[in-house]
Amino acid sequence: MIFVKTNPYGIDDKLKRIQSYLDDNLSWNGTLEIYGKVEKTLREKSVIPEAYKSGNEYKEIFFNDKVSCTIGFLVKDRMITNNRLSANVDIIFTVNLKKIYSTTIREDELCLIDAKQAIKKSLLVDSINKIKVGIDEVFNGFDKDRIKSRDMNPWFVFSFETEISYNETKTCN
Repeated sequence: MIFVKTNPYGIDDKLKRIQSYLDDNLSWNGTLEIYGKVEKTLREKSVIPEAYKSGNEYKEIFFNDKVSCTIGFLVKDRMITNNRLSANVDIIFTVNLKKIYSTTIREDELCLIDAKQAIKKSLLVDSINKIKVGIDEVFNGFDKDRIKSRDMNPWFVFSFETEISYNETKTCN
């Protein structure tokens, strides 16, 4: 299940295409929730990650026990190089390994490989520059007090630091 803006432009349009590709090509069991941009939202003196759901609704995207995986895109630096727009984007995954692989064995490396291969095969990401693993590294800059105890099996939290180029126009239908 993907959550996208109705009329995406710029980076939102490119993220929509990546969301659709991951939804169609990650062969994991269960339901995947794939959100677009993750926003840093200040709530009660805490910075939390929220993503657009629909209308005026946003959802906090740490963990969701009801799904196998939650994916979101943290857009960081945006650049213009030789009239080309691009952004550094962390693609964040919070995965229940037991649900996606239907096993009690911790298949964290397989999960990383599956996700990386899907991103590369999409041809929508210019480069994958770094892998971050664990809540402290992935959610750096966010309030993590409520989720510290969840960085253990069956949960696996990781992100890929990527560079994504995009157009100023809408290309999705």
